[in-house]
Amino acid sequence: MALRQIEIDRDTLRSAIRTLGAEHVLYILDDAIELLPPARLHEVVRKYLDPRRLRPGMKKARKANLLADVKAFEAASLAGDYSESCGRR
Repeated sequence: MALRQIEIDRDTLRSAIRTLGAEHVLYILDDAIELLPPARLHEVVRKYLDPRRLRPGMKKARKANLLADVKAFEAASLAGDYSESCGRR
């Protein structure tokens, strides 16, 4: 027997979400991400994040860039170039 869907008032939902702890809000967000079609997901995400950084395979590229950044920081710091190590290029 399928559960009957109950109509949910979006404003009441927003208020209820504000009473939840951050962990539960993240769970709701995680579930909502799975329900959105790609075009709608892009529309929502682009308001807050750069979608180009979220493409498939970007996680590996970010890790490689992080390692390169850390090594550059180390080299600059050891050379006494603290402007480079503080991110000022």
